[in-house]
This record gives sequence, C-alpha cells and structure tokens, in this order.
Amino acid sequence: MIRKLQMKICSFFTFEYAHLSRFSSIIPAFINDLSYLYPCIPNLRTLYLRWAAVLVCLSPQSQMIILTLFEHTPNSTTDKLDSFLGVFGAESEYDKEKGLNSSYIPAVFYTPEQGLGLGLLYVGLYGDPSDGAGQPSSMVINPYASSNGSIGITFSNKHFYNGGDNRVYTDIKVFDDAAVYYGQGYENGQQDGNKINFKEQVVDIKPTWLTRVSGDYFLGFGGNIKSVRPQDKTFENQNSDYLADELTDNTSYGVFVSNVFDTRDNVTNATKGTLLQADLGLYHDATNSENFGKYSIKASQYHSLAPVPGLLAWQVQAT
Repeated sequence: MIRKLQMKICSFFTFEYAHLSRFSSIIPAFINDLSYLYPCIPNLRTLYLRWAAVLVCLSPQSQMIILTLFEHTPNSTTDKLDSFLGVFGAESEYDKEKGLNSSYIPAVFYTPEQGLGLGLLYVGLYGDPSDGAGQPSSMVINPYASSNGSIGITFSNKHFYNGGDNRVYTDIKVFDDAAVYYGQGYENGQQDGNKINFKEQVVDIKPTWLTRVSGDYFLGFGGNIKSVRPQDKTFENQNSDYLADELTDNTSYGVFVSNVFDTRDNVTNATKGTLLQADLGLYHDATNSENFGKYSIKASQYHSLAPVPGLLAWQVQAT
C-alpha cells in the first residue's frame, strides 16, 4: 500500500474586510475543502487583491489553509469594495428564515496539466444554527473547465442535526481531467522518458454519518465508491508502451469506520480547537477481484494569536 505523509503549515498575511459575523467570513474554510482544484482561492472580499496568489498555485493536488492574520478597520474604500462584491452575495448576513443563503465567486486557475481554467464556487448555508451547535449546515458546488478540455464538478454537503450531536457529510466528485503518469515507484518517476499524458475520468462518491458518543468524541461509518477510466493515452517514447498498459479501468468500493475527536468551535470556519480523525476501511477492487484495507489519519489544530488578531493552524495527514 502506498503511504503518504503530508504536513502543511501555511499562513497568508492578508487584510480582512469582513466582520466575522457576516456571511463571507465563512468562505475560507469552504475553500480549504475544495483546495485540490483551486488551492488558494481567497475570501470574497480579497479576491481581486490577491489574484496573483491564485495563479501561483500550480498543483491541483495541493492543500492549503487560508488564514486571516490581520484585520483592517473598514473605510470608504473598503466599503465600496464590499458594495461591489455584494453582487456575489458577500454582504448578506446569515438568515435562517431565508432558507438557503447563497453566495458565489468566479475564479481563475492554472496548472501545468490542465492549463488555464475558469471555475465557479457556489456556497449555500441553510438550517437552524441551533441544530448544529451554533453553526448552520452548508452546501458547496464547484464546477470548472480549462483550456485543454478538462472539466469537472464537485459537491460537498455538511448537514448537522440534533443540536450538532449528529452529522452527515456527503462528498461527490465527477471530472474528466488531464493527467500525467510516469510509472510506479520513485525511480520511474525520475525518468522524463516515461512521461505518459492521458485523460482521467473519475466518479467518486463518499457519504459519512457521525454521532456523538461522549463529549467531543464522534463515531460513525461511511461508504465510498470510486470509478477511474484512463483515456487518450499519448507518449513520445515508444519504449513506454508497457507503462501505458498499466493504466487500466478500475472500480473500487467499500465501507469504513470513522473515529473523530473534534473540539473545534466551528467545523467549516474554525478559530480554535483540535481535530483528530482516523478512518479504517475495507474495500474491494472490482477490476482485479481483490480485497484491500485502507486507513486515513488526520490531525489539525488551531491556535489564536491573541492579542494579535488572527490564528495559526497546522495539519498532518497520512493515508
């Protein structure tokens, strides 16, 4: 089993033009959930001030946490900016009586494999905050398309009920993306002649249900089905045809148990607390008729920088 260990400690020194009570302050946490597509899409109010940061992020698989470290007292200039970005729904305060509170943001991204692309991030908040221990449920839809024909959409829903004692997460990804393959193992990855370009068609569905067992400890289970189909394989080195044969259609499905210790003050927009999560699953590879186990471990923590405004966050992941 391929094991990966990721550690990310990152922060951005940016100006924040939104009051924390306003709708747009929750956007950065949603962005983090979708960062494999757009790793540095900023807060609604600072999108155009940090446009270059979007273009610098070249890897669609990277994950970053966008942290607001310094607040800025609104003035006439920022008020005008707020008014302009209000077209996208940034100015609305959350109103449970409204039903679905919507906001959206267009974005530009670039990756070596996908080229220049356009996307849209739609965020919808709904439900009584008391059902989620002070936080509303959320829905995020993220379609995108790029210059080389890559296209995809992701859907993420975090639903809270019973005063936050129960949670249902639903994640769906459907995309047809440009990808690169060099073969298995480190040595193959260092050989430029092994490069194979192909289109990767993926459907990935993952629902999870959690219930509070005691205090901040949650226990639950979920399922995952994933289908991968490589298409349009091309390579310059004809001796790499055997590597192209390794790219075959594959479908896997399975179930997992999720153990979560969560002291965060807000799941989608944490300002303090700790998250420890361990998922253990049993899967079946339908293509090769094989069973395999899979684990995923994640730890993250949020620290206030008081008396300086802002926070510092770190995260470690292992799969």
